[in-house]
Amino acid sequence: VTESDWELFRARLTQASNTLKEAQNLSAKCPQFYEVTLLLARAQGWPLEAQREVFERAISFEPSYYHSYREFAYTLLPKWFGEEGDAEAFAEESLRRIGGREGAFIYFEIATVIYCECGTPPEHLSLSWPKIQEGFAVMGEKSGATLTKPNRFAALAYFYKGPQVARRALE
Repeated sequence: VTESDWELFRARLTQASNTLKEAQNLSAKCPQFYEVTLLLARAQGWPLEAQREVFERAISFEPSYYHSYREFAYTLLPKWFGEEGDAEAFAEESLRRIGGREGAFIYFEIATVIYCECGTPPEHLSLSWPKIQEGFAVMGEKSGATLTKPNRFAALAYFYKGPQVARRALE
């Protein structure tokens, strides 16, 4: 990346930050505000504690907005601000915190962030395959599956159970 590209990136982050500050004063509120704030916080390198505070405000505002969980889980990956196992621990924490079928749905979404990144397959799978399956089923019941979700589920099926299970998932 050239220095001029970094300058442009930083300028756009500043513009985004200013827009979010203005949006804080609007009477209408939206959970997407927090997701974008989490993305900005990661891009600007806010301390992890500050990013966690934004996440907590996000789920206080809208506890079932799964995008906030996905965004914070991404931040907890070792390539950003987490250590090995932090994102998995967050998935387990979120499952316990929410509970039930909604918790399983969030768990599935977090699993896709952790394990379905482009690149090499994960070496160690620590999340519960039955909970991932339950979460995928809940997702299908709630909103129907877009093309992306079954593909992510098939990738998880391949990692956990092999190509036959992945093939059935895609069918």
